Amino acid sequence: MQNWLGSTALIDAARNGHAEIVKILLDAEANGDIQDCCGSTTLIDAANDGHAEIVKMLLDAKADVGRQSLWGDTALNMAESRGHTEIVEILKAKGDVTRGRAGGY
Repeated sequence: MQNWLGSTALIDAARNGHAEIVKILLDAEANGDIQDCCGSTTLIDAANDGHAEIVKMLLDAKADVGRQSLWGDTALNMAESRGHTEIVEILKAKGDVTRGRAGGY
């Protein structure tokens, strides 16, 4: 279920670094590819906020690494723009990633 901003329990847990809650929700088959009102996904937010463990969980759950926000941002370019090098390497190791626009939000 999404709130009026399009956020879900999974998106909120990922944004705030609550890996245990993310795992519970993914195990319950929560959709990690739902986009909020800005087109951001759980993976984009986790990458932006530097939550490497959550990024790995989302990728294991088959999150769409190429999904773009309304502004063309992807998980990869958000991690790059924030200097989250571990996440950049995790995403690049996944293979088929989209760079998106430069600079992030």
